[in-house]
Amino acid sequence: MFVVLLKFSANKAQAGQFMQGHKDWIQRGFDEGVFLLVGNLQPNLGGGIVAHNTSLAELQRRVSDDPFVAENVVTADILEIAPARVDARLQFLSAEGRMSQTIPGPDGKPRCRWCAAAPEFLAYHDTEWGFPVDDDRRLFEKLCLEGFQSGLSWRTILNKRENFRTAFRDFDFERIARFTARDVARLLKDDGIVRHRGKIEAVINNAQRAREVVKQEGSLAAFVWRYEPEPAKRARPQTVSTSAESIALSKELKRRGWAFVGPTTVHAFMQAMGLINDHVADCVIHAKVERARKTFRRPG
Repeated sequence: MFVVLLKFSANKAQAGQFMQGHKDWIQRGFDEGVFLLVGNLQPNLGGGIVAHNTSLAELQRRVSDDPFVAENVVTADILEIAPARVDARLQFLSAEGRMSQTIPGPDGKPRCRWCAAAPEFLAYHDTEWGFPVDDDRRLFEKLCLEGFQSGLSWRTILNKRENFRTAFRDFDFERIARFTARDVARLLKDDGIVRHRGKIEAVINNAQRAREVVKQEGSLAAFVWRYEPEPAKRARPQTVSTSAESIALSKELKRRGWAFVGPTTVHAFMQAMGLINDHVADCVIHAKVERARKTFRRPG
């Protein structure tokens, strides 16, 4: 997560045109799912634009390549920021109704705003995100893909998901656990996936750790679902990027030797796999996920 601090060069004569250009540039960031909020955050942090679902390089290009920014910005600083410093402000803005949380879908019904950021997000939002999962292969796949997303956008990973499935043997962790240096070399040459040696090796390591979890706990699902948060203790939907449960699960996974499973990554995993229903209350899918969760039989 990053905060963008911009110093503009507009004068009073240009104020009207400047403000409209500034508004349009920010709106594009929101529509594309990159900008999270604009304004003052925590004490001593000041104002800025908070960005997520992006890498530093992508964010730098967004700032430097945009014609409006190039014409009007004097200085631009991009700082990495701890998600916890943003969470409280997000909760405040959401509670005050200052953030639009939904957009109308193709059927005119409201959906979580983020699903409008890219065409491929709608089906993922409507049919996958938040619906409870107890299949070990799917749970392992999602943990791996969230790890690959670190520093990148989910759109990048989603567009490459079928390539990932082919490259990693449909995320069968029994097979992946037997990968060798030859497989790592093969994967590093596969331009259909993210060719990051550390993340590739983490998947192989995590597959070996997943086998251990199954042997010790019965299934990966039984282990993961022990960390399902109590609904009464949950934060408002989409207002936090970590939770006590994601921190605890992350800590335990790391203790067991897993890699690329930080609290933010694990929280995103929990959102997607239905351990929490993080669709906003007005989203048409929220009720569908709640019905699915009520009939879902927790493993273990």
